[in-house]
Amino acid sequence: MNEKTLYRISLLVILLGLVFLYIFTEEQELPTVNQLEGLPEQQVVKLRGTVEKITRLDKVLFLELEAERVEKTAVVLFPEEDIFLREGNDVEITGKVEEYKGKKEIIAHKIVIK
Repeated sequence: MNEKTLYRISLLVILLGLVFLYIFTEEQELPTVNQLEGLPEQQVVKLRGTVEKITRLDKVLFLELEAERVEKTAVVLFPEEDIFLREGNDVEITGKVEEYKGKKEIIAHKIVIK
């Protein structure tokens, strides 16, 4: 095969791979959970609820989230830019489950105000 043919085949394979990855990531849905008990550490989950309390320290934001059940969940966020959250906001949080001092909490990657 000549060089131009290999170049065209490689471009086609790259484009098809990117299209496949885009479609695959759009269809993948994280489970929405109501409580963290019983979930393994490092599992990525989605949690919906209302912000009850916000504590800001240097580069860390601590949230207390009241989920659909009457249960409060600790959420830790390390924002790279300003976050405009207020107590009472309904949010959807995506993050990893971690255990700290015997209690489960979420290390947030993404917060969406609903």
